[in-house]
Amino acid sequence: SKEYFWRYNAKDVEWHTQQIINNSSNSSLVTIRQNNERGGTELFIYTPVQNSLFTQVTATLAQLGLSIVDAKIMQSKEGMTLDTYVILDQDGEQINDPYQTSRIEERLKEMLAGDYQPPEIIRGTQQRQLKLFKVPVQIYFSQEESSGLTVVEVISTDQPGLLSQIAYALGEQKVILHNARITTLGERAEDLFFISSANNQPINEEEIKEAIFQAIGEEGA
Repeated sequence: SKEYFWRYNAKDVEWHTQQIINNSSNSSLVTIRQNNERGGTELFIYTPVQNSLFTQVTATLAQLGLSIVDAKIMQSKEGMTLDTYVILDQDGEQINDPYQTSRIEERLKEMLAGDYQPPEIIRGTQQRQLKLFKVPVQIYFSQEESSGLTVVEVISTDQPGLLSQIAYALGEQKVILHNARITTLGERAEDLFFISSANNQPINEEEIKEAIFQAIGEEGA
C-alpha cells in the first residue's frame, strides 16, 4: 500500500523483501538486525493477521525483559502483517549477543506457532515504581477520514510492559487493531492506535479510555 512505502525507506523495503523471499519454509517470519539509525535492535515479523497478535508480541517481549522504543504495525491486502519493532535490552542498549537475539526469535516463533503463551502483564504494578519524570497520562480520540478508523492517542510515562498493558486493555474492549505507531522520547511515550469495533458498532470512547487508565495504573481523568 502507499502507506507502507511512506513509512519505510528504500533500505527497509529491501530488507523486508529479501527476508520474505529467503523464508522458504512458508512459516511465520521473525528476524532481527541492528539499526544504528534508530538506535536499537530491529525486529521484523511477517505472519498472517491475528486479532491478538500485537498483544501477544508485546507481552512476549516484556516477559523477555525488553523495551520497545518504536513500532510500526501494518496489514497487507493479502492478510499478512508487516510489523517492525525497535527494541532495547534491560540496560537500554542494543542487543548484540547472538545467543540473545536467537532466543528472542525462537520464543516469538514458538508464540506464533501456538507453542508458547506469554503471561499477562500484571496491571498497575509498574506505574507505582515510576515517580521521577512522570508524564501525566493523556488519551485522545479522533477519526481518520481516509480509512474511517478511530485513532486513539496515548501519551504517558514510558514504563516496562506499557504496550502490553494497553494492548490487553484494547483487546478486552473487543476492538480490532489495524495499525499502531509507537514513539518513545526519553521518558515520554507517544503512541497511536488505529482501531475499529469487531461488529461495526460505534466505538465507546469512555469505556476504552477508562480501560487504558486502569491498565497502566492511573486514575481516569
